[in-house]
Amino acid sequence: MNQLKVNHDFMYHAEIEYEHENTYLSLTNAKGDKLKDFLEDIKYALNKYKGRNPQVVLALYDPNNECINITPKITSILKIKP
Repeated sequence: MNQLKVNHDFMYHAEIEYEHENTYLSLTNAKGDKLKDFLEDIKYALNKYKGRNPQVVLALYDPNNECINITPKITSILKIKP
């Protein structure tokens, strides 16, 4: 996987895509040092954009070092479609 650099030192990072009001797609992110906090931040973002078809498109563990893709695990925990 290409190394993605994010501008924070949290252990978890997610990219969440949603439909913008002008018919194009936008991104927001969620982050956290603990899995529980990370999941809560994802839920907050999904709820914030719930009318705009939000989707977790990428979830990473330790994004600035090991950079492990955990998207399937996170979407499974949250029982959402990637």
